[in-house]
Formats: sequence, structure tokens, C-alpha cells
Amino acid sequence: MTDLQNELAILDICKNLPVAKAKSDIFFIAKKPCLVYEKANGVNILKPTKEQIVEIGLFLKEFHNTTKNIQTKNALYTKNEAKKLAAKNSDM
Repeated sequence: MTDLQNELAILDICKNLPVAKAKSDIFFIAKKPCLVYEKANGVNILKPTKEQIVEIGLFLKEFHNTTKNIQTKNALYTKNEAKKLAAKNSDM
């Protein structure tokens, strides 16, 4: 539940950025906390152009500047999990 509360807080801070939007408060299905999101606009890019990479970088800069003072303890993204993910995708 705390993870979703943190996520709602981050989404609220990022409401002016082009990210997914929460469309509900936290509710429960089979005693598990849930949220409903509105899909963010965009498409998956298989071979990005230089301009698209620049746009992604500018978005990430704005996102990280917006969220730089936020500290969460999201158990889904621990340092150990991040290391596993990075090792799994080392060809990137």
C-alpha cells in the first residue's frame, strides 16, 4: 500500500509532465491494493533517431529535476533488483 501511496504522490508532482495519470484512488481487489491509470501518449520506438534520443534525454532531465527531492522506498526497485536488471540487459 505504501508503494502505491508513494506512486500517487510522485504522479501528482509530475502532473505537468507527459506521464501516465492516475484515474482512481487506491482500491482493493482480493485484498490487494490497485490503481487505475490513463495511458500516457506515445509509441514504442525500435530504432530511435538522434532527435528522438535528444527528446527522451530532455524529458528525463525534466522528470529528474521535478522528482530530485523525493525519496521513496519502493520495494520493486531496490538497488539489487536494478543491478539484476542491468546485468540482464547489458547489451543495451
